[in-house]
Amino acid sequence: MYVPRRVREVREALAGLRESLLALLEEIRANPVLFRRYAPAIRALIARLDTYAIEISTTLSALQKNVGGW
Repeated sequence: MYVPRRVREVREALAGLRESLLALLEEIRANPVLFRRYAPAIRALIARLDTYAIEISTTLSALQKNVGGW
């Protein structure tokens, strides 16, 4: 079905973006100026992505219960 596939794609995209942000955070760690400047924003983005992932999982679970499974 279309909805579960799209949800899976969005989850995978969010996970990939999260991994990229973590890699970027590690790269800028070597430069204290960049790290101080950009690390808080990168961490905030990662936290927002984690929130979205939880919301997607919760919504998907609710849809599956209401529709009777896919």
